[in-house]
Amino acid sequence: MDEDMVFSFRGNELKCEVLTTHLAGDARGGGGGLVIKLRNAKYVQKYKPSKNKMKARFKFDHIQGTSDELKEAVRLGKIASRSMSNVLLLGESGTGKELFAQAIHKYSVRREGPFVTVNCGALREELVEYELLGCEERMPGGADIMGKQGKFEQANGGTLFLDEIGDMSADSQAILLRVLQNQEIVRTGGSKKIKVNVRIIAATNRNMDQLVQEHKFRGDLYYRLNVFTLNLPSLADRKEDILLLSDYFIKNYSEDLGKPAKRLSSDVAKLLFDYDW
Repeated sequence: MDEDMVFSFRGNELKCEVLTTHLAGDARGGGGGLVIKLRNAKYVQKYKPSKNKMKARFKFDHIQGTSDELKEAVRLGKIASRSMSNVLLLGESGTGKELFAQAIHKYSVRREGPFVTVNCGALREELVEYELLGCEERMPGGADIMGKQGKFEQANGGTLFLDEIGDMSADSQAILLRVLQNQEIVRTGGSKKIKVNVRIIAATNRNMDQLVQEHKFRGDLYYRLNVFTLNLPSLADRKEDILLLSDYFIKNYSEDLGKPAKRLSSDVAKLLFDYDW
Protein backbone atom coordinates (compact mmCIF):
# COMPACT_ATOMS: atom_id res chain seq x y z
CA MET A 1 0.00 0.00 0.00
CA ASP A 2 1.16 3.53 -0.74
CA GLU A 3 0.46 5.80 2.21
CA ASP A 4 1.76 8.59 4.42
CA MET A 5 3.62 7.49 7.55
CA VAL A 6 5.32 9.28 10.44
CA PHE A 7 8.73 7.96 11.51
CA SER A 8 10.01 8.67 15.02
CA PHE A 9 13.68 8.59 15.86
CA ARG A 10 15.92 10.30 18.40
CA GLY A 11 12.98 12.25 19.74
CA ASN A 12 12.10 13.71 16.32
CA GLU A 13 9.32 12.92 13.89
CA LEU A 14 9.48 12.93 10.11
CA LYS A 15 6.39 12.57 7.91
CA CYS A 16 7.04 10.71 4.67
CA GLU A 17 5.07 9.42 1.73
CA VAL A 18 5.90 5.73 1.43
CA LEU A 19 5.89 4.28 -2.10
CA THR A 20 6.28 0.55 -2.64
CA THR A 21 7.07 -1.41 -5.79
CA HIS A 22 7.01 -5.20 -5.99
CA LEU A 23 9.81 -6.97 -7.86
CA ALA A 24 8.87 -10.17 -9.62
CA GLY A 25 11.07 -13.18 -8.90
CA ASP A 26 12.31 -15.80 -11.30
CA ALA A 27 10.62 -19.13 -12.01
CA ARG A 28 12.37 -20.73 -9.03
CA GLY A 29 11.04 -18.15 -6.63
CA GLY A 30 14.30 -16.27 -6.24
CA GLY A 31 15.17 -12.65 -6.84
CA GLY A 32 11.81 -11.25 -5.77
CA GLY A 33 11.48 -8.43 -3.32
CA LEU A 34 10.14 -5.01 -2.56
CA VAL A 35 11.50 -1.52 -3.23
CA ILE A 36 10.44 0.99 -0.59
CA LYS A 37 10.86 4.68 -1.41
CA LEU A 38 10.43 7.41 1.20
CA ARG A 39 9.58 10.91 0.04
CA ASN A 40 9.79 13.80 2.50
CA ALA A 41 6.31 15.25 3.08
CA LYS A 42 7.75 18.78 2.87
CA TYR A 43 8.62 18.02 -0.74
CA VAL A 44 5.14 16.66 -1.41
CA GLN A 45 3.42 19.66 0.16
CA LYS A 46 4.75 22.09 -2.44
CA TYR A 47 2.05 20.73 -4.73
CA LYS A 48 -0.79 22.54 -3.02
CA PRO A 49 -4.33 21.19 -2.92
CA SER A 50 -6.47 22.46 -5.76
CA LYS A 51 -8.90 25.23 -4.80
CA ASN A 52 -10.95 24.78 -7.94
CA LYS A 53 -13.14 22.01 -9.30
CA MET A 54 -10.61 20.82 -11.87
CA LYS A 55 -9.87 17.49 -10.23
CA ALA A 56 -9.13 14.05 -11.60
CA ARG A 57 -11.84 11.49 -10.79
CA PHE A 58 -10.38 8.20 -11.94
CA LYS A 59 -7.73 5.98 -10.33
CA PHE A 60 -5.94 2.91 -11.63
CA ASP A 61 -8.50 0.83 -9.70
CA HIS A 62 -11.18 2.12 -12.09
CA ILE A 63 -9.43 0.65 -15.13
CA GLN A 64 -11.25 -2.55 -16.10
CA GLY A 65 -9.45 -5.54 -17.54
CA THR A 66 -7.40 -8.61 -16.66
CA SER A 67 -5.40 -9.08 -19.86
CA ASP A 68 -1.61 -9.11 -19.68
CA GLU A 69 -1.45 -6.17 -22.11
CA LEU A 70 -3.61 -3.98 -19.88
CA LYS A 71 -1.85 -5.06 -16.69
CA GLU A 72 1.47 -4.08 -18.25
CA ALA A 73 0.07 -0.67 -19.25
CA VAL A 74 -1.14 -0.11 -15.68
CA ARG A 75 2.24 -1.19 -14.27
CA LEU A 76 4.07 1.27 -16.52
CA GLY A 77 1.48 3.94 -15.74
CA LYS A 78 2.24 3.64 -12.03
CA ILE A 79 5.96 3.95 -12.75
CA ALA A 80 5.24 7.05 -14.83
CA SER A 81 3.19 8.46 -11.93
CA ARG A 82 6.18 8.40 -9.62
CA SER A 83 8.38 10.13 -12.16
CA MET A 84 8.48 13.90 -12.53
CA SER A 85 8.83 13.57 -16.31
CA ASN A 86 6.31 14.48 -18.97
CA VAL A 87 4.29 11.54 -20.29
CA LEU A 88 3.10 10.77 -23.83
CA LEU A 89 0.13 8.40 -24.13
CA LEU A 90 -0.24 6.67 -27.49
CA GLY A 91 -3.26 4.64 -28.54
CA GLU A 92 -6.23 4.42 -30.84
CA SER A 93 -9.44 6.31 -30.10
CA GLY A 94 -11.34 4.69 -27.25
CA THR A 95 -8.35 3.02 -25.55
CA GLY A 96 -8.76 5.14 -22.42
CA LYS A 97 -6.05 7.76 -22.76
CA GLU A 98 -7.78 10.33 -20.55
CA LEU A 99 -8.63 7.61 -18.04
CA PHE A 100 -4.93 6.73 -17.82
CA ALA A 101 -3.96 10.42 -17.64
CA GLN A 102 -6.25 10.96 -14.66
CA ALA A 103 -5.01 7.79 -12.98
CA ILE A 104 -1.37 8.83 -13.42
CA HIS A 105 -2.16 12.21 -11.88
CA LYS A 106 -4.07 10.63 -8.95
CA TYR A 107 -1.14 8.27 -8.26
CA SER A 108 1.49 11.03 -8.30
CA VAL A 109 2.68 13.56 -5.72
CA ARG A 110 0.56 16.12 -7.56
CA ARG A 111 -2.66 14.27 -6.73
CA GLU A 112 -4.00 17.14 -4.59
CA GLY A 113 -3.30 19.67 -7.33
CA PRO A 114 -5.54 20.54 -10.28
CA PHE A 115 -6.00 18.33 -13.31
CA VAL A 116 -6.72 20.53 -16.34
CA THR A 117 -7.67 19.18 -19.76
CA VAL A 118 -7.09 20.89 -23.11
CA ASN A 119 -8.44 19.45 -26.35
CA CYS A 120 -5.68 20.59 -28.72
CA GLY A 121 -7.67 19.69 -31.81
CA ALA A 122 -10.51 21.99 -30.76
CA LEU A 123 -8.35 25.05 -29.96
CA ARG A 124 -9.36 27.93 -32.22
CA GLU A 125 -6.29 29.40 -33.88
CA GLU A 126 -7.08 33.00 -32.93
CA LEU A 127 -7.69 32.07 -29.27
CA VAL A 128 -4.69 29.81 -28.62
CA GLU A 129 -2.70 32.38 -26.60
CA TYR A 130 -5.74 33.42 -24.58
CA GLU A 131 -6.61 29.82 -23.75
CA LEU A 132 -3.10 28.66 -22.83
CA LEU A 133 -1.53 31.81 -21.37
CA GLY A 134 -4.50 33.87 -20.20
CA CYS A 135 -4.86 37.59 -20.78
CA GLU A 136 -4.76 40.98 -19.12
CA GLU A 137 -7.02 43.82 -20.13
CA ARG A 138 -7.00 47.36 -18.78
CA MET A 139 -10.40 48.38 -17.50
CA PRO A 140 -11.97 51.31 -19.44
CA GLY A 141 -11.26 54.68 -17.83
CA GLY A 142 -9.02 53.31 -15.11
CA ALA A 143 -5.66 51.88 -14.24
CA ASP A 144 -7.00 48.58 -12.89
CA ILE A 145 -6.07 45.50 -14.84
CA MET A 146 -8.48 42.59 -15.18
CA GLY A 147 -6.63 39.32 -15.48
CA LYS A 148 -7.85 35.97 -16.73
CA GLN A 149 -5.91 32.81 -16.05
CA GLY A 150 -4.98 30.53 -18.91
CA LYS A 151 -4.73 26.75 -18.76
CA PHE A 152 -1.13 26.77 -17.54
CA GLU A 153 -1.94 28.95 -14.53
CA GLN A 154 -5.05 26.91 -13.80
CA ALA A 155 -2.91 23.76 -13.77
CA ASN A 156 -0.14 25.28 -11.63
CA GLY A 157 1.01 22.74 -9.02
CA GLY A 158 -0.79 19.97 -10.86
CA THR A 159 -1.11 18.33 -14.27
CA LEU A 160 -2.04 19.71 -17.70
CA PHE A 161 -3.50 17.03 -19.95
CA LEU A 162 -3.07 17.87 -23.64
CA ASP A 163 -5.43 15.62 -25.55
CA GLU A 164 -5.04 15.17 -29.32
CA ILE A 165 -1.57 16.73 -29.19
CA GLY A 166 -0.91 15.55 -32.75
CA ASP A 167 -3.56 17.98 -34.00
CA MET A 168 -1.95 21.02 -32.36
CA SER A 169 -1.31 23.93 -34.71
CA ALA A 170 2.17 25.31 -35.38
CA ASP A 171 1.45 28.46 -33.32
CA SER A 172 0.21 26.37 -30.39
CA GLN A 173 3.32 24.20 -30.57
CA ALA A 174 5.57 27.28 -30.40
CA ILE A 175 3.72 28.61 -27.34
CA LEU A 176 3.87 25.25 -25.57
CA LEU A 177 7.58 24.81 -26.29
CA ARG A 178 8.36 28.27 -24.92
CA VAL A 179 6.55 27.55 -21.66
CA LEU A 180 8.25 24.17 -21.24
CA GLN A 181 11.65 25.74 -21.83
CA ASN A 182 11.21 28.69 -19.48
CA GLN A 183 8.75 27.29 -16.93
CA GLU A 184 6.97 30.64 -17.03
CA ILE A 185 4.22 32.41 -18.94
CA VAL A 186 3.35 35.98 -19.85
CA ARG A 187 -0.35 36.66 -20.21
CA THR A 188 -1.49 38.11 -23.52
CA GLY A 189 -1.53 41.89 -23.15
CA GLY A 190 0.64 41.74 -20.04
CA SER A 191 4.35 42.02 -19.30
CA LYS A 192 4.75 40.25 -15.96
CA LYS A 193 6.46 36.86 -16.04
CA ILE A 194 4.56 34.26 -14.01
CA LYS A 195 6.32 31.08 -12.91
CA VAL A 196 4.36 27.87 -13.43
CA ASN A 197 5.01 24.38 -12.09
CA VAL A 198 3.06 22.08 -14.38
CA ARG A 199 3.50 18.48 -15.43
CA ILE A 200 2.43 17.67 -18.98
CA ILE A 201 0.61 14.49 -19.96
CA ALA A 202 -0.04 14.47 -23.71
CA ALA A 203 -2.08 12.00 -25.72
CA THR A 204 -2.65 11.23 -29.38
CA ASN A 205 -3.86 8.50 -31.72
CA ARG A 206 -1.56 9.71 -34.48
CA ASN A 207 1.92 8.54 -35.53
CA MET A 208 4.09 11.23 -33.95
CA ASP A 209 7.34 10.04 -35.52
CA GLN A 210 5.76 10.39 -38.95
CA LEU A 211 4.39 13.86 -38.14
CA VAL A 212 7.88 14.98 -37.11
CA GLN A 213 9.42 13.56 -40.28
CA GLU A 214 6.79 15.38 -42.36
CA HIS A 215 7.55 18.62 -40.44
CA LYS A 216 3.98 18.79 -39.18
CA PHE A 217 5.09 18.61 -35.56
CA ARG A 218 8.15 20.25 -34.04
CA GLY A 219 10.88 17.76 -33.24
CA ASP A 220 12.19 19.80 -30.29
CA LEU A 221 8.73 19.85 -28.71
CA TYR A 222 8.16 16.17 -29.41
CA TYR A 223 11.32 15.18 -27.56
CA ARG A 224 10.31 17.28 -24.56
CA LEU A 225 6.92 15.57 -24.41
CA ASN A 226 8.16 12.10 -25.27
CA VAL A 227 10.15 11.51 -22.07
CA PHE A 228 8.02 8.61 -20.81
CA THR A 229 5.94 6.93 -23.52
CA LEU A 230 3.03 4.65 -22.70
CA ASN A 231 1.34 2.62 -25.45
CA LEU A 232 -2.25 1.69 -24.62
CA PRO A 233 -3.57 -1.57 -26.10
CA SER A 234 -6.69 -1.54 -28.24
CA LEU A 235 -9.53 -3.94 -27.53
CA ALA A 236 -8.35 -5.98 -30.52
CA ASP A 237 -5.20 -6.77 -28.50
CA ARG A 238 -7.09 -7.77 -25.36
CA LYS A 239 -10.26 -9.51 -26.48
CA GLU A 240 -10.36 -11.52 -23.26
CA ASP A 241 -11.53 -8.30 -21.58
CA ILE A 242 -14.61 -7.91 -23.83
CA LEU A 243 -17.02 -9.88 -21.63
CA LEU A 244 -15.69 -8.26 -18.46
CA LEU A 245 -16.18 -4.78 -19.91
CA SER A 246 -19.61 -5.70 -21.27
CA ASP A 247 -20.77 -6.90 -17.85
CA TYR A 248 -19.31 -3.77 -16.25
CA PHE A 249 -21.16 -1.37 -18.55
CA ILE A 250 -24.43 -3.34 -18.46
CA LYS A 251 -24.33 -3.34 -14.64
CA ASN A 252 -23.66 0.41 -14.44
CA TYR A 253 -26.29 1.41 -17.01
CA SER A 254 -28.82 -0.92 -15.42
CA GLU A 255 -28.29 0.76 -12.06
CA ASP A 256 -28.66 4.21 -13.65
CA LEU A 257 -31.93 3.17 -15.33
CA GLY A 258 -33.26 1.28 -12.31
CA LYS A 259 -33.50 -1.98 -14.24
CA PRO A 260 -32.25 -5.48 -13.39
CA ALA A 261 -28.86 -6.32 -14.89
CA LYS A 262 -28.74 -8.88 -17.68
CA ARG A 263 -26.00 -10.91 -19.35
CA LEU A 264 -25.05 -11.00 -23.01
CA SER A 265 -26.42 -13.89 -25.01
CA SER A 266 -23.87 -16.24 -26.55
CA ASP A 267 -24.77 -14.92 -30.02
CA VAL A 268 -24.08 -11.30 -29.06
CA ALA A 269 -20.88 -12.29 -27.25
CA LYS A 270 -19.66 -14.02 -30.43
CA LEU A 271 -20.46 -10.90 -32.48
CA LEU A 272 -18.33 -8.80 -30.11
CA PHE A 273 -15.46 -11.28 -30.23
CA ASP A 274 -15.55 -11.40 -34.02
CA TYR A 275 -15.72 -7.62 -34.42
CA ASP A 276 -12.58 -5.84 -35.61
CA TRP A 277 -11.84 -3.48 -32.75
